[in-house]
Parts: sequence; structure tokens; C-alpha cells
Amino acid sequence: METSKMNSWLQIGSNFGLIAGLLLVAVQIKQNTEIAEHEQYSNRYSLLSDRSIAMLGENPSAVLAKSLMSPQNLTPEEMHIVDQWLHIQLDHWLMVKNQGARGAIDKTEWLKVFDKKHPEYIPILENWMSYPIGKAWWETQGKTHGDEEFNQAITNLTKRETQNSSIWFTDFQSNIKNHIDRLKTRAAAKKED
Repeated sequence: METSKMNSWLQIGSNFGLIAGLLLVAVQIKQNTEIAEHEQYSNRYSLLSDRSIAMLGENPSAVLAKSLMSPQNLTPEEMHIVDQWLHIQLDHWLMVKNQGARGAIDKTEWLKVFDKKHPEYIPILENWMSYPIGKAWWETQGKTHGDEEFNQAITNLTKRETQNSSIWFTDFQSNIKNHIDRLKTRAAAKKED
């Protein structure tokens, strides 16, 4: 009698163990599926990003500077480079937003690019979208980029004053020029010593 009671309890315990094991396997399969989906998404983004970067050409910096200073003088090839660059910028933040929606990262991570107080704030995107070229691109090309929340955040950037961006860009250029001049002065001083 004692043995049959013990066998019954052991059988119940083993059944609970089996059920718990099956639940753990199901959870692990779900996690592996989510990881595979995140990897596929990242790989697809990387492929698109690599393609876009290749289309930027050899000297995108000169084209981007020209697009800010004299967008009316852009050639069709240069317009294509600007278009690719803006797509790359927005694709990156849309990917971050989508990863948040999928639960891979914090859902608000993508908003950091718009928060001036946050260390990940990117003034380039904000400033670019407030320039005439950025505003025009957004109105004609970019608005189909993301969901309503994402599009509203970018639309808000296009409503900012261009003057602030011009000051930022001029200061940025001036700071780089001053830094290069300091480096040249140091190099010349070392040669004299």
C-alpha cells in the first residue's frame, strides 16, 4: 500500500516535471524565434544601409555641404546622393524605433535623437531637416518613411527655424577650422624645436 502511494506521488511529480519541462522548451523556442526575427531585421537593414552607402559615391561631404549652401545648384547625381544620405539617417532611427516596438530595446530609445538634453542627441538630423533642402526632401520623398508617430517627429523638425541651423553649421565649420589651425601651429612648433 505504501509503495503504491509513493508510486502515485512519484508519477504525479514526474508529470509536473514533464509539464514544466515542456513549458520551458516552449519559452525557449519563442525566445529563439524572436532572436531570429531581430537578426533578420538587422541583417535586412544592414543590407539596405550598405547599398545606400555605396550609392553615396566617393565624396559625399562636398555634395552635402553644397546642398546646404546652394541647393539650387545641385546636379541630378548630387540630388541622388543627398536623397540616399537622408534615407540612411531616417532608416537608422526608424530601425531603432521598430526594434523598440518589437521589444528588442526600450520603446522610447528612438526619441533620444530628438532630445537636446540627452547625450545621444544628434543635431545634424535636426538641423538638416530645418534647412530648405531637408524640408523639401521631407515633403516630396520622406513622408512615406515610417508610421504616423515617426513621421510627426520628423515633421516637427522641419518646422524649426533654419537660422539656428545655419548658426550651428557655421559654428561647427569654424570650430573644425580652428582645431585644424591649432594642429598646424603645434606641428610647425614641433618642427622648429
